[in-house]
Amino acid sequence: MKKTILALFALAAVAVAPEIATAQNQGTAMTQNANFNKKQARRAMRQAENEAVIARVTNAVKTQQFSFIATELTTSGIAALSNIPLNQLWSVRVAPQTLYVYLPIYGTGGPLGQPSIFNRLDFNTSSFTYNVQTLRNGNMSVHIKATDTSNSRNYTLTFEITPNGDNSTLSMESSFSGPVTFTGNVNYNM
Repeated sequence: MKKTILALFALAAVAVAPEIATAQNQGTAMTQNANFNKKQARRAMRQAENEAVIARVTNAVKTQQFSFIATELTTSGIAALSNIPLNQLWSVRVAPQTLYVYLPIYGTGGPLGQPSIFNRLDFNTSSFTYNVQTLRNGNMSVHIKATDTSNSRNYTLTFEITPNGDNSTLSMESSFSGPVTFTGNVNYNM
């Protein structure tokens, strides 16, 4: 009798086992589907945030309302230096009517804790031309010809701005100093 009851329980367990397994598989599938949906939602949110940043950077550059914060400097020529880290003080701010430049340049003397072969370039001017082009790789090229009216020196600043503004470059040339290239980030919140 005990064997018969145990056999009946075994048969019932075998008959119910596929239904339990199916329910467990459905629960696992629903959990995996929910996780997949959460990942898709996070990915879509990151994509939307990236697109919003790209739109802000593009608008800021096209309307001449951005700052370039230099984080690294490279020079060329006889005394070439590369990848010199800079503090957050060095920048170029572009506004529709005025260009503000505060950058280290190749020269003599040494400002505020920077290498002694650099001098400070510190001026603002309303005498500049501004030209923007979109490049094939999605970056924007900004070409500025500016004159420091206090000493009549001319500068050519060429930015290559990445879509999100990070790791952009600025190449600067003048008649009195060697060419300097800066790596930095574009700030569009002015």
